[in-house]
Amino acid sequence: MKFAAYLTSEEFQLEISEEIANSKDFKTPLLYTLDCAVDFYSDQLGLSFTYDIYTLNQFKKAKLPKSIKAMLDKSIQTGDPCITNKSNSDSEYYKNFLIHYFENMDGKFVTVLNSYQTEFDTFDKSLLKILQNVIYDYYLQYNYIYEASEKLEKNETISPDN
Repeated sequence: MKFAAYLTSEEFQLEISEEIANSKDFKTPLLYTLDCAVDFYSDQLGLSFTYDIYTLNQFKKAKLPKSIKAMLDKSIQTGDPCITNKSNSDSEYYKNFLIHYFENMDGKFVTVLNSYQTEFDTFDKSLLKILQNVIYDYYLQYNYIYEASEKLEKNETISPDN
């Protein structure tokens, strides 16, 4: 919850606005935010995970276990992230996974978090969903403001008073 609160802070809004302004796409600020989450989990909780963001087509072609790929349908149907944790937590050969499908004006994406040690839970599911929704809201707001300011600027340059 501490990280979710950070996502709505003024400090983060300024950081993410700069990321959006410099990128003009949704994936870049999402990568930035997930990197922040990786750091937060490591620094504050002593937990680690890695992540990948795939387009839907990339996910279907990715070399992932079939059980992970099968989770996609559930995430699409429910709109929620899905978890699968390995049954033997001592096994260093298997990973825990958290996947989330999301669709926006830039396309269809699947975020996959994985870890050999960290087991994912409902808080992680909620955080991933909140994170993606907050970033997308900031992305839409920034683009709306940017487009409105461009129109205003364009109208001022073609004004007969000039």
